[in-house]
Amino acid sequence: ASTSRDSDDTLAKPVAGRGGPPSRATPSHGVRIVAPDEDATFRAALAADRARRLLEAHEYVEAQREALSATRLVPESFDYQALHAWATFCGSRDKPAVADATRKLLEKASHRADAPLEIRLLLGRLERTVGREREALRHFRAVIEREPDHAEAAAQIRELEAQLEAFARR
Repeated sequence: ASTSRDSDDTLAKPVAGRGGPPSRATPSHGVRIVAPDEDATFRAALAADRARRLLEAHEYVEAQREALSATRLVPESFDYQALHAWATFCGSRDKPAVADATRKLLEKASHRADAPLEIRLLLGRLERTVGREREALRHFRAVIEREPDHAEAAAQIRELEAQLEAFARR
């Protein structure tokens, strides 16, 4: 099977049937028939992956655009809604001003998303960013309760506990 490529040259889905005999999944000219919802789901996953990479590179405007694209393609996905909210928060110049709205959306998503621990981690990061260390600790500890070997949550807990302990000694 050959492959197709999307606009940013990321490897996309294999295209079944090209060069081979037609099957029930492919018409006689060998191009795979993809249901619109399957295609939207796939394109949303690609956009979300791009958004995550852009967030890691601190390219917040582009990350926000990609996360919004994923959300528009699959509007019922709480994971994509949370990703968009996080990208918006990260790109905001006034994080305390957008923290409440972001927090509410992430809290809601953490109960309904496919990856609730990742969203709980985002909540911890948000709280730490806006100076609410005890709330951040609560979220990071919730991650550790469900996944004891979660390296980032454990590191955040260690840092926050040391910070709070140093503050208490003053």
